[in-house]
Amino acid sequence: PFPFYSDDGQVVKAQAFGSFGDNRKLFAGAASVLRYNTEGTEFAISFPSGTKDEELIFVRSDTLQNVKSTIEKVREWRKASAIKHHKVNAIDTILIPSLQIDHYEDMAKYLRGIATLDSGNRVAIARAGQRVQLNLDETGSQMKTAAFIIPPTFLSTGGGAESPVAETAQARNFLFNRPFQVMLWKKDADIPFFFARIDTSALKRVDP
Repeated sequence: PFPFYSDDGQVVKAQAFGSFGDNRKLFAGAASVLRYNTEGTEFAISFPSGTKDEELIFVRSDTLQNVKSTIEKVREWRKASAIKHHKVNAIDTILIPSLQIDHYEDMAKYLRGIATLDSGNRVAIARAGQRVQLNLDETGSQMKTAAFIIPPTFLSTGGGAESPVAETAQARNFLFNRPFQVMLWKKDADIPFFFARIDTSALKRVDP
């Protein structure tokens, strides 16, 4: 069981996965560190997809609380990471709760009753919506929408060579045990195509 602390002080026992203890080398060399402050109050890690076209990003921060500021910061971190790449080390610990998101968004309110087709014709609409389902656990990540499916290729192990660890390196703890953000980002895109803030409602819980 992985204790997860919500904003309102509730503690939930969640299912979790990661690299810790004897399995610390699980993500070494495969996952990238986009951000880590020494206080452990802000960090972000990225996992590539099997095709390398998308990446799955996890962000935990005590200061980034809204979508706009989080995306702007992650955009900066991604650009810096492209210049100087930092991998997860074999001495680092990562723990992420397993997730199950099922979200429906009413899109009609954004379209204001009118939609433009590919042909250029404008038509009146009575109803429009998008459903997003995201499952994440130790087997990988799978996302479904009305338009596409991302195969469960994220979080695959053995995807990269293990990063050498300097003798002076300090073990880092990436513990996603408080509300955090998860996003899916195309390699050359300026913004993510999926963003969610994770609290207790999306967690796969351990039965009491």
